[in-house]
Amino acid sequence: MTWLYPNYLNLSSLVKTHDNAHGLLLVGHSGIGKRILAFQLAGDYLDSEKLKPKARATFATTANEYHDSDLFHPDCHFVCPEENKTNISIDNIRELKNACLYKTSQKGKGKVGIIYPAELMQRPAATSLLKF
Repeated sequence: MTWLYPNYLNLSSLVKTHDNAHGLLLVGHSGIGKRILAFQLAGDYLDSEKLKPKARATFATTANEYHDSDLFHPDCHFVCPEENKTNISIDNIRELKNACLYKTSQKGKGKVGIIYPAELMQRPAATSLLKF
């Protein structure tokens, strides 16, 4: 995704040194590569090449698919609508908060949460996330 490369370089330098804000919101039209960029930045933050998508990577659309995928990392948490659901509930966000706040990092580099697609969060879920 060459059109995202300048943005990736700017954000990557901050993420690698952990000089970034506690959260990043990637905004843009559908299909431009936001999810790829999110996993690239997660890989930089956690210092893990495993998280960086390879050419023709298959991306998970459910949390179960993510746990079974090549991109799985124990310190990267992927939040998406549950199977047979159309939105991300407050319970999904609470699980993310519990995984990131109350458990130590397994690899010692920190923890990352990727919420995809964020626009499917219910209002209580978004409010809960703001109180993170």
